[in-house]
Amino acid sequence: MFLLLLPLVVGIAHVTWSAEICSVSGDDYCRCSTSNGLTLDLRHIGLSYPEAVEAGDYVYIYTPCTLSACATSTGAMCQDALDDDFEYIIGKYTSFSWEVTNDDPDNLQFELHYGGGDEVKGSAREAVVNFVKGAGETKFSYDRQDSLIYYFSVTGSGITPYNSGSRSSGNSSGGDVSGPIGLSLIFLALGGLVAYFVVGGIFMYTKRGARGVEVIPNYTFWKDLPFLLKGSAVNCTMDASNPCKCSFIDEWGVMWGIDISDYFFYP
Repeated sequence: MFLLLLPLVVGIAHVTWSAEICSVSGDDYCRCSTSNGLTLDLRHIGLSYPEAVEAGDYVYIYTPCTLSACATSTGAMCQDALDDDFEYIIGKYTSFSWEVTNDDPDNLQFELHYGGGDEVKGSAREAVVNFVKGAGETKFSYDRQDSLIYYFSVTGSGITPYNSGSRSSGNSSGGDVSGPIGLSLIFLALGGLVAYFVVGGIFMYTKRGARGVEVIPNYTFWKDLPFLLKGSAVNCTMDASNPCKCSFIDEWGVMWGIDISDYFFYP
């Protein structure tokens, strides 16, 4: 059961640690960099700003770089009514975040979240733009509205890194994966240890006729392990005829032998 759950646990750990904040430098709202050196630039993804898309009775205008989408210079995303002159800001440059959810250049995905839009009964409008690497021409589209949050997508082959950073050295798994890898190794080691005791115990019980604590594989070694660790590291002299064997003398003058070929310790 433990081993069956291992892929799920590792998958959750990866999802948790893969998203990374992309930091904007200065007043250039169209470019950001991650901690591993990946650089993204909205001017180099195949769009021609301002981008506009009609949905229902409105047209949505997106200009993340040129500060010209709305009547005010702080608007990055605007909602214009088709039948009158009303205009609403649904996202500002001065209140936004940029997050990379997959920095693999072949599956690049990142999201911009703009806040601080015009308010309705004390709540501000917001805009979320999801950029996903895909096939074909890069297009800006309207997805849906959820209360005062407006969702948009930009998909196409133009969604590429401006600078791939440390990924160019061959790391194609996305961000820093040391956490998931380390967690995987820990679970594999624990799973192996559990299997060692379970399988070994069954073998000792059925084949060797052991009972009680004697069903524990290598019971003598495990019983004496605390005393072996007490002496900390020891020099183990290798057997000249077998590189898998070595021997050492503990602090009580008792000689011990270790054979790593079958994982059995013998006095």
